[in-house]
Amino acid sequence: ELNKRNDIIKSLTKRLKFLESWQNDSRATFEYTQQKFKELSQKVADATVHCQALEEKNQSLHCSVLELFAKTGQLQAREQELLTMLKLKDEVILETTDYVIEFTSKFRKLESALHAAKMEEFSLNEEKQDLKLRLKELTLETNKLKDDLCEKIKENNKQQEEIIHLRQENGCLRNELALIVEKSKRKDQLLQFARSKQARTDTELPSLQQV
Repeated sequence: ELNKRNDIIKSLTKRLKFLESWQNDSRATFEYTQQKFKELSQKVADATVHCQALEEKNQSLHCSVLELFAKTGQLQAREQELLTMLKLKDEVILETTDYVIEFTSKFRKLESALHAAKMEEFSLNEEKQDLKLRLKELTLETNKLKDDLCEKIKENNKQQEEIIHLRQENGCLRNELALIVEKSKRKDQLLQFARSKQARTDTELPSLQQV
């Protein structure tokens, strides 16, 4: 029975060591997951800041486009006014031709600037969409890591409870083994006492036979 109990204790000790090793591995995985989660959170924060900066830049470009539209309208009105003046005053046609050409050149430059601003706005919108998609992917990955982290925490808690239960069971078995050893010692003492009593009886028996 003692050998069986010792085998049980050895088996439980091995299992306890294995669970402790597994707990250490789970703790390492938990720490790595936390680090990965921090890195992804930082990436999400950086992407959010970058997205906000792009939105501000886009708003600034939109204001610039509106100003260019206003200037274009003013220049068109001014050009129309100059054309009316040209019709009314034929004598100043040569004088005002250079003026009209200058305004036309400025107008074309403004149109080119407006086109470039629209292209830049379009490019920024595409980059904004890409960043939004990337942010969505990072958010999904972060949620997945959160779920994995919760699973690891639950598994770790379950293993800790099992380890506590095994330690309690191991303590009970040790106490039971101690009681068995104590009983065995008492039986040995009683057997030794019976043997000494038998020897004493054997020594006294010849004297009693003589009497």
